[in-house]
Amino acid sequence: MMIQDMGRYLQERGIGAVGKYIFLSLLPDSPVECMALYEYQGQPGNQIAGTEVPGLQICVRTKRYPDGYAKLKEAHNALKAIGFEDGELPEGVVINDVQYFRAQPAMSGIIQDRDENGNLLLKRSYYITKEEE
Repeated sequence: MMIQDMGRYLQERGIGAVGKYIFLSLLPDSPVECMALYEYQGQPGNQIAGTEVPGLQICVRTKRYPDGYAKLKEAHNALKAIGFEDGELPEGVVINDVQYFRAQPAMSGIIQDRDENGNLLLKRSYYITKEEE
């Protein structure tokens, strides 16, 4: 599944441990400082190329904007590196035997919100181009 693969990918790049800092499809009550990954509707795939393009949203919950922004930026930099190496477009990365070609931001900037406890929620969305499963 794309969301599990992206959690693993971010963990391998030192963003945080899945199940301790990075959570999949949920934002638990604790810890306050954490990141959640959500899968959502993406873009049409390419049947000829054998690709699909699901959506991924990253949500960082934090008490302090600079800390949350820095974590979201770390994840953003890791994702935007998929498919790019020294300015060239190589073959992407393989995670759990699935080829990922690119992570494209779905918008510029971030969305800010607050949870019921007043913590900041910083969100950014991506389209993930990958091989069909």
